[in-house]
Amino acid sequence: MIALDLTELDDLLIRYAHFLLDTIDDIEKIFFIHNIKFDTPDDAEVILKQLDKPLGEIVADSILEKVEAVFSEKESIYEVIVEENISTPAAIAEAAKLNQVNWIIAGKKISYRGSGLMLGKLLRISDLKASLLLLPETAYPLINNILVPTDFSKMSKRAIELGLLLSQKTNAEISCQHVVSFPSFYFPSLPKANWEPTLKNKAVSKWYKFQEGIPTKIDCEFTFNNDKSIAESIYNYTIQNNKDLIIIGSKGKTGITSFVLGRVALQLMQLDLHVPLLVVKGE
Repeated sequence: MIALDLTELDDLLIRYAHFLLDTIDDIEKIFFIHNIKFDTPDDAEVILKQLDKPLGEIVADSILEKVEAVFSEKESIYEVIVEENISTPAAIAEAAKLNQVNWIIAGKKISYRGSGLMLGKLLRISDLKASLLLLPETAYPLINNILVPTDFSKMSKRAIELGLLLSQKTNAEISCQHVVSFPSFYFPSLPKANWEPTLKNKAVSKWYKFQEGIPTKIDCEFTFNNDKSIAESIYNYTIQNNKDLIIIGSKGKTGITSFVLGRVALQLMQLDLHVPLLVVKGE
């Protein structure tokens, strides 16, 4: 399900949806959704009375025209949905659940305040099982190098499994990253040279045990956050190593050598991302 907002970002989202359709051969249906929401309902009522047909039909026709320009050869694969709800996340969530959607994709404008908040609200809807893909306006329709941050949790493994599936479809490289974090605020006088080896060794041991349940061997890089947030550490590593997709679980576990995936996912959504972010939801 592709969430459109009737801006120029819609063109990118439609092209990326077409790329996914060409790449993932078992996609059965693509839904393009827009929610009509007025900031000033009284003023909108005056305008609506002057229209020659319902606004929903006008919006649907406009979206359909853009979609047909890209999807002309696959007309039966997509559907346009226009809702009217005071809450856009609620409208999208209900439509996604009704249509048993696996992924919800939305755009993110770089350096635009509030951009990404809608997916953050969707992430908090507990009974929504669809994974969430945040697509920045600078994204390219390609998947060559996938990064899966891990904290050795169940949801982390699901993120890796999805990454492996995508790597098979796209021939992309896939690797993991584990950020080893230490509460330096509480232990400012403890020299890093003393505790870094111990914490890293502990994390490596957890990784070896964790990867026993993964059918394909994957490399994992162990990094320290070095006074940055874990989200910033993940993103810095992503950019430095030319990754073009981050896949992260929506839940995780806590601890000195682990991180709360849901919180990190939300923090990543709020960064000025230039790389698509796929947040895996589920049980």
